[in-house]
Amino acid sequence: MKELIRGENKMNKPTSILQTDKYQFTMSYAYLMLNRGAERTGFESFVRKIKKNITQDKFYIFNAEKEVIEFMKKITSEINEPDFFDKYWKYIENDVDVTTYEKAKKEFQKILKEDIDYSVMKNETKIYPKVPVFQFNGPKFIGQMIETPITNIINGRVGIYSYKNKKRIKEKVENNNKIVNSYKVKIRNRAKEYRNATSKILLEAGYRRAPSFNIAKFASKTAINSGWNGTSNTSLFGEIDNEKIGGTMAHSFIMSFVENGETNEIKAFKAWNDIFGKSTLLIDTYDTVEAIKSLIKHNIKPYAVRIDSDPIEELAKSVREIMDSANWKDVKIFLSGDITPEKLIKWEKENIPFDICMAGTKYVNLDEAENINPGFVYKVVEFERDNGVIEYPEKKAIGKSNYPGLKVIEVDSNGNINMTVSREGDFGFYNTDNISNNAVVNFAGPETIITAEREVDFNNIEDILNYFLEVAYINYRELNPIIIESYFELYKGRPMSKEELIKIKISFNDEIDHLNLIFEHISVYMFNLTSEKDKKSFIEFFKNKYDYYSELFKDCYAESRIDFEKFKKEKFKMFKLNIVKEII
Repeated sequence: MKELIRGENKMNKPTSILQTDKYQFTMSYAYLMLNRGAERTGFESFVRKIKKNITQDKFYIFNAEKEVIEFMKKITSEINEPDFFDKYWKYIENDVDVTTYEKAKKEFQKILKEDIDYSVMKNETKIYPKVPVFQFNGPKFIGQMIETPITNIINGRVGIYSYKNKKRIKEKVENNNKIVNSYKVKIRNRAKEYRNATSKILLEAGYRRAPSFNIAKFASKTAINSGWNGTSNTSLFGEIDNEKIGGTMAHSFIMSFVENGETNEIKAFKAWNDIFGKSTLLIDTYDTVEAIKSLIKHNIKPYAVRIDSDPIEELAKSVREIMDSANWKDVKIFLSGDITPEKLIKWEKENIPFDICMAGTKYVNLDEAENINPGFVYKVVEFERDNGVIEYPEKKAIGKSNYPGLKVIEVDSNGNINMTVSREGDFGFYNTDNISNNAVVNFAGPETIITAEREVDFNNIEDILNYFLEVAYINYRELNPIIIESYFELYKGRPMSKEELIKIKISFNDEIDHLNLIFEHISVYMFNLTSEKDKKSFIEFFKNKYDYYSELFKDCYAESRIDFEKFKKEKFKMFKLNIVKEII
């Protein structure tokens, strides 16, 4: 298990920035073509939740400091080697217009003039959800290319170190060969199960979620040998048919198209299609249905559209119907996201429309490895434009939100974690030795959508609506931990009265449309409900409670600049017609 999981020997971790996922190449190349490769960009690695199958604590324990530092030193030296760009180009040249070589190389030279700054959490530090463990600030090209190897290192090291049954695994280390062989047999069998589950194009992308570099490489090669159509793992370059190594984009590419705080998804789609021609576009960063409608409206026709979020089956049906109605019947649907053989069998049986699928996490995490994948992600959190304006991209889907901006992470005298978006270029970790076992995480930064940090009773419709009201409050207030704490004490678990809402109004910015945010959250939640009974129940509750809440908010906004009656009419009409009518 030592070689299989822990990654302590030199051969069991990435040794080059070129050992990554192919989509890191396509995105980094796109940034070069858009003159944004050297754009100062912040990335952070964090985990969204603590998995109980790993630990019963409220936190993980970090244990990847040395490996991350070694990797960053290695790639910093590698990038400055005279022949690095030509090595990079060999991986990408078959996917791009080869006449762009000189432009791409010229843009790459700008990257070498930029500094690379990063911070990594100290070993033995307690890790709480959404608190970064690794921060990068430097050229967008480099920050994008390191996503996969950095995530692979952190997931493997932190998972095994935090595992609640760590002692049991250590006892098995003596039988290392037996464990390795057992895992290899299971991977081979699992690869065949996937291949037998569908006749559609099947791709592998488990590198980031694998517990070590060796596992990632073995799993990728096994998939190809089992008849899968391709892999994203570029560490196999030269070992298999290079045409079987492929990739398109991640959400970070879409999120990088933010202007003055406003997202511009269609501009991202157009840029990608202009660079790569009819490629695959990822359409679920914000609103999947609206994204495909927008593509059709602007006549940006891709080879395929990829959906990576739930409710994936319903979204696939909706997207197929919309595309067929627009006579885009030849555009393929590409599904990904925790796909299992069992799901594929179900989709084939139920005729879920898809042409391509990709598996990763559920493929590589088997046996003991299944128990130690902590689920770290790596996201773009800010970037600086030529005019010096800093943009703060964010993914707004409930359950996948993030705190934008590179942050200073400090621990106070009570062991709580305070994160503040840096205004002067400073970021990193301070006094993290003193994080308590029940730390509260506070955040102050640019205006953003974040979730209320409490459990929601999703069987209680009233609690759900109150949750959305809390989210609206949190997102459009001055972020003050004392106000937050007193607010939850006062309002947790019951409807808010007129007086209480008016009291909250003191912390509101009158010029901000809070109800709009509530509707956005309710709409997203509605779309993710799977049971027809749940949908109808929620709609009935909302319709019955709408007038009650609207009257309260009307009083709260009496002195604001919002035309409440106009807002109420427009928004509720939108909600009722576009959501309620479709479901009921």
